[in-house]
Amino acid sequence: MGRPSAYTAGPWHLRQVERRGVVIGLQVVAGEDERPVEVAEVRWPTPNLAANARLIATAPDLVEALRELVDRIDRDAARPEVRAALARAEEVLRRATGGAESRPE
Repeated sequence: MGRPSAYTAGPWHLRQVERRGVVIGLQVVAGEDERPVEVAEVRWPTPNLAANARLIATAPDLVEALRELVDRIDRDAARPEVRAALARAEEVLRRATGGAESRPE
């Protein structure tokens, strides 16, 4: 069995947070059932609220896409600038997952 995942499995979705009928922010949630898990909440008056919330909501997809690219690159055949970009991508993946080796469940 691998190490536990470092983040809640996606997909993540956005929901409006309302108070007295007024939207006061956006909530990032995982799961599509009646009781989704809250991952994050971004509230007004945060600058770029919607853009920040969208970026957070796509994080699991971004991690998986980057991981797939890293796994497919032939490091030995790559040009030096590609190897440098690959090393950066691997560092970003380590930071994003806390060094977790397994995929989220």
